[in-house]
Formats: sequence, structure tokens, C-alpha cells
Amino acid sequence: MSVASASQRTSRKARPMDEAIVSAYVARLEAALGDDPAFMAIFRDLSADRAVKQAEAVGILSRFIAPAASGTSKRIALERILGRHQSLHTFKLKRAAIGGRSAA
Repeated sequence: MSVASASQRTSRKARPMDEAIVSAYVARLEAALGDDPAFMAIFRDLSADRAVKQAEAVGILSRFIAPAASGTSKRIALERILGRHQSLHTFKLKRAAIGGRSAA
């Protein structure tokens, strides 16, 4: 690549995060946390929603779990969001399997 073509690159400016989308999904996900069918339905909506770009996915992750780097990919953000639900769901299944008794 020549120096001239490198300097002609246009920088892509990040578009601002849509706070309404982030707030709506965070509220829906938190309300459904622990309810596997409800959570998975919302997660499918989130994954398929074309309005949810990388910035919104990171914003949802940051509010739903913990602050995340702004450079986190949409795929990684969605995996971590789903991971929180799966971790809680697995814990509940294990607890039910031992009848609430300690394994010790």
C-alpha cells in the first residue's frame, strides 16, 4: 500500500449508542433472568435485531453484567450475556438435583 493511498483512508466514526434500545433490552433481560424460556425468547430477539449494533450490544453487556471495553465485539458481548443466564440456570438445576442440601 502506498503512502498516498494510506493517507486517503477515511476514518469510520462510531455512531452513538442508542440508549433506548439498550435500556429496553436490559430491563427485559433482567426481568426474564432465571426463566429459561422467557430469557431465550428475548435473547433470540436481541440476536436477530438489526438495530442492535456492536455499540448497543456492549452497552447491554455493560449494564447487564459488568463494564466492558468499547472494542468488545458484538458476538463476544452476546456470548457473555447468554453466559450469565446459563450460569444461573445451571446453578438452579444443580441445586434442585440435590434437593437444596449441601453436597458436603
